[in-house]
Amino acid sequence: GGVSIVSQSGAFGSYCMTLVRMRGLGVNIWATTGNSCDVDFADAVAYCAQDDNTRVIMGYLEGATDRDRLVEALELARAREKPVVMMKVGRSAVGAEAAQSHTASLAGADAVYDAAFRQYGVYRAQSVDELFDVTYACAESDSMMQGDRLGLVTVSGGVGVLMADEAEKLKLDVPALPDHAQKKLKEVLPFAGVRNPVDVTAQLVNQIDLLETNMDVLFGDGEIDGAIIFMSTVGLVADLNEAIRSGLERIREKYPGRPMLFCSLTEPEGRAAYEKSGFIVFEEPTRAVRAMAALRYFARSFARAGENDPIPELSNLSPLPDGMVNEIEAKALLAEAGIGIVHETLATTPEAAAQAAQEMGFPVVLKIASPDILHKSDIGGVALDLRSVEDVRAAGARILKLASEKIPDARIDGLVVAEQAAPGLEAILGVTHDPAFGPVVMFGLGGVFVEALEDVSFRVAPFGPAEAHRMIDEIRSRKLLDAFRGAPERDIDALADALARLSAFAVHHGAALETIDVNPLIVGASGQGAVAADGVIIPTKRRGH
Repeated sequence: GGVSIVSQSGAFGSYCMTLVRMRGLGVNIWATTGNSCDVDFADAVAYCAQDDNTRVIMGYLEGATDRDRLVEALELARAREKPVVMMKVGRSAVGAEAAQSHTASLAGADAVYDAAFRQYGVYRAQSVDELFDVTYACAESDSMMQGDRLGLVTVSGGVGVLMADEAEKLKLDVPALPDHAQKKLKEVLPFAGVRNPVDVTAQLVNQIDLLETNMDVLFGDGEIDGAIIFMSTVGLVADLNEAIRSGLERIREKYPGRPMLFCSLTEPEGRAAYEKSGFIVFEEPTRAVRAMAALRYFARSFARAGENDPIPELSNLSPLPDGMVNEIEAKALLAEAGIGIVHETLATTPEAAAQAAQEMGFPVVLKIASPDILHKSDIGGVALDLRSVEDVRAAGARILKLASEKIPDARIDGLVVAEQAAPGLEAILGVTHDPAFGPVVMFGLGGVFVEALEDVSFRVAPFGPAEAHRMIDEIRSRKLLDAFRGAPERDIDALADALARLSAFAVHHGAALETIDVNPLIVGASGQGAVAADGVIIPTKRRGH
């Protein structure tokens, strides 16, 4: 068979091998890596990816030990169009404790694994049933689902709605069929529901050729990319199965490359006959929808294998200092990577800050400059929209007094005088060092609110702008970047470029870098760019540690 199993657990690997065989699938390669003193999980995945007899790789992973080898193996599997279906256990946020930044506190180990799997095209199963359902569909389907348009043909209107609900949750489109297609279906069965889902009713049992007619209209006139056929208990009627299979075989020959999943209760002999003909059989309809969504997931992933997504090339970057840096120093380092920053200067006294503000032009922002105060607003260390010399002088004195009172041991470098950035949408960009994957980039919207809502996405560094766009699209608040309730569309390309550049910056500095917070990054309207209004860089080596 075409299923190859790679497991870090011997017992779970044995369970998988046995269950795969009990489900009627053939095992090709079976590898349990144990303590991995030499050959590890990634080596076995890479071997299976290069094996011509492997159609799908089923994986069980507890933890990665070599980031580069694992990424190379997963990229190899994608390049060879071998689906990797993974059971990754351990969802606790190990590594988030004692965090000194927003990024580190949000980057639990499991969130990073989730992101890495999406980035490299691995399907992460949430249960053993899902692991086997998706493996089964990938092993037996003659094609992946090349578009989002799903057709549903059912003998039960209620189940049609159930499947449509599940499809929407999994981001598959169940489009209404075009008017001319609906008219064709009405002509052959006037009382059918023909919008999509197509409810052929129990009349199908009396006119079994209706199924072939419906599938022909669905694929031919409806431009559907894949279909699920729900037949309730019809699959138990031995006299009808041969006619159903023959009709579906003719449709498959007429419309190659469009997967069809058959959902019905069947006797073992009947199921075996469908599967021998190359059809995938499910008994529960929402599991069929999840399997189809997985076929769509892998089609999208395989299409990215040849994508041109260059990682930004950075040159002449300064080395990170051994000690902590203040905000101006941090943003100067980010500017070297091509990340936009606001115009600013450092003043040592309130009077000097007032003079600098007058030269810069009002309005300005005033902030405490200290490598020991990471969250300035928490101590009242930020003043916005200052519009006169007197405002700046008074705010500077107040900020310095609060800093000395609330954190008396902090090193104070002075006051940051910065131009007030043009109005825009606040985003947070960050970098943390993950024990398994190394530098990881985080993105979210909303300034301080991102920590409360945890609406963030992650990617393993480095990556290019196209991957950054996918990262941006994952957050729940994504629509705020589009034209929304009077606000303009934001410069998403500039945001993606900043994320890609930050990822390259993080990899360049590698182990010398502990974490970065760019909070906020002000994203302007489309074409107006994005600038960092504040930044924190924590080197791995810093005074006192």
